[in-house]
Amino acid sequence: MITLHSLEEASAALGAAGAGGTTLTWGTFDGMHRGHQALIAAARARANALGLPLLALTFEPRPAVFFNPAGAPRSLADLEDRLAILAGLGVDYSLVLPFERGLAAMAAEDFLRGLVLDRLKARSLVLGYDLSFGSRGLGDYEFLRSRAESYGFSLEIIEPLRLMPEGRVISSTWVRERLAAGDLAGLPPLLGRQHSVHGRVLHGCRRGHDLGFATANLDPGPLLLPPPGIYACLAAGAAMQGKAAGAACNLGTNPSFGNGKVSLEAHLLDFSGDIYGQDLRLYFIKKLRTETAFPGPADLARQIGLDVRQTREILGAARRDPAFAELYPL
Repeated sequence: MITLHSLEEASAALGAAGAGGTTLTWGTFDGMHRGHQALIAAARARANALGLPLLALTFEPRPAVFFNPAGAPRSLADLEDRLAILAGLGVDYSLVLPFERGLAAMAAEDFLRGLVLDRLKARSLVLGYDLSFGSRGLGDYEFLRSRAESYGFSLEIIEPLRLMPEGRVISSTWVRERLAAGDLAGLPPLLGRQHSVHGRVLHGCRRGHDLGFATANLDPGPLLLPPPGIYACLAAGAAMQGKAAGAACNLGTNPSFGNGKVSLEAHLLDFSGDIYGQDLRLYFIKKLRTETAFPGPADLARQIGLDVRQTREILGAARRDPAFAELYPL
């Protein structure tokens, strides 16, 4: 997949490729849940049928963040992850446009004619059922349907994907609800994988090292996290040479030390190496317990030892699951 970051780059790339047109889809794709995946699969099928490259348009920051920086929900997946999943689903080109004042104020007609049809050469649009675009969200399915024939593009609207037996539409909102509730087992049916976060490993206070359980301190940025607690996780990163390690993770404020600030620390099992400054990904498998303040370091170290043993047991069971490779695409 070729990732583009401006309309000028897109025009040049499509021109150089001799693309006579594109199949286009667009959206925020927050979380890249199974509903998003179904949309991309349908767009890929349409592009194949028409012999056109598939272009996915997305935005950074998310429109919700632009309009409400303080109140927008945290991201389920950052741009890097969204693009990686789009690539894995067979998208030929991704275009990341900065969502700024000019784009937010663009009329739906200008967005369609000037951007989608003229600049991005869209000949076929494959879009989600909850479509809304242009200033004040005036662009919708009826808006597009009324112009498809005269403007010369085909239009396919993908119906929502529902999870049975609940029958509820799979959405980013539902993913957030389950994650906020700590329902890790309920996430794969919505995401098609287990929830993960990644970030740069930072230098910490070395308290874990002093207790005999050195930890990697992770900065996950603005990503949405599960509730505070101790978790059994899987860890992966470039420094680990393609292998995954078990990890007993502490997400919270370290009440035994009165930090107050939320941190994410991972004690990697059966791994030694310098990973400071590098990217580490954590897959949350199961919550072990809530955070607890212990009387002293010896009591805390004893409990961490129990957490590590339980993490090993949970990982052993997880690796015996036939769906392991799909849930944890390491």
